[in-house]
Amino acid sequence: MPGIATLKCKVVDKPLISWPLLVTKDYVMNMVSAKSLDEAMRIALDDMAKLIEKVCNINYVDAAMLISIAGDVRICQIVNPAVTVKVVIPKDIFPSQI
Repeated sequence: MPGIATLKCKVVDKPLISWPLLVTKDYVMNMVSAKSLDEAMRIALDDMAKLIEKVCNINYVDAAMLISIAGDVRICQIVNPAVTVKVVIPKDIFPSQI
């Protein structure tokens, strides 16, 4: 189906995480590709916990517990040799700076 999309991109000099970060009106998401779903999920969850730790000024364990309550891991694609997952967190958990 045809459509039109408007994207706003920003290059960050000192990124908070090592993989792409997507911010929508409602969600904050990071995407990770790896050889297996287990590896991609582990990296994505670790990166999201580090992001929450830095931005929300809480410790890593609390950030991980927050993800377990409020976050979702979603499979983006599994057809390529490297599979991709994303961790999705409601944006209202983050302070306005993200």
